[in-house]
Amino acid sequence: MSLWKIKAEYETILNHIIDDDGVVSGQAQELLAINVEKRDETATNYYHYINNLEHENAQIDEEIKRLQTLKKRNKTKIDLLSRSIIGLINLYGDFKSNLFNFKTRKSTVVEVDEDCINALSEDYITTKTTVTPNKTAIKTALKNGLEINGCRLVEKHNLNIK
Repeated sequence: MSLWKIKAEYETILNHIIDDDGVVSGQAQELLAINVEKRDETATNYYHYINNLEHENAQIDEEIKRLQTLKKRNKTKIDLLSRSIIGLINLYGDFKSNLFNFKTRKSTVVEVDEDCINALSEDYITTKTTVTPNKTAIKTALKNGLEINGCRLVEKHNLNIK
C-alpha cells in the first residue's frame, strides 16, 4: 500500500472519530492500530527502496569513474598510435595500404605558455566570469530582516532515517 493511501485511510478514520463527537470506539482503535502497522511497514519498505537507490547511484558513480579512466586510457593509446603512424609517414612519406591512404596534412595551432598568460595584453585575453548568488550572505541578511528582491527563506523538511 502506498503512503498516500495510508494517509487517506488515516484521515477517514479521524473524520469518523470527529463525526462521533471525538469518541474513539473499539473499532476505530482497531482501525488506527492497523493503519499504524501499515504506515510502519510501508515507510520501512520505502526506506529500503531509498537505500537501494542510493547504493545503485554509488555503483553508477563508480562505473562512471571506471569509464572515464578507460576513456582517458584509450585517448592516450590513440595519441601514441597516431604519433607512430606520423613517424612512419615522416620516414617513408605518404603511402597506401590495401585499405587506406596514409598521409599528413599541415595545421597551425597556437600554444601559450602558462607563465605568460598574465603578461598578455587585453586584446589577447578572454575573461570568463561566473556569477553565482552568495546564499550564505543572503540567508544572513534575510534573517536580519532585510528584504532582497527575488530571495526568500524557505523551510524544507529533509528526510532523516536512523
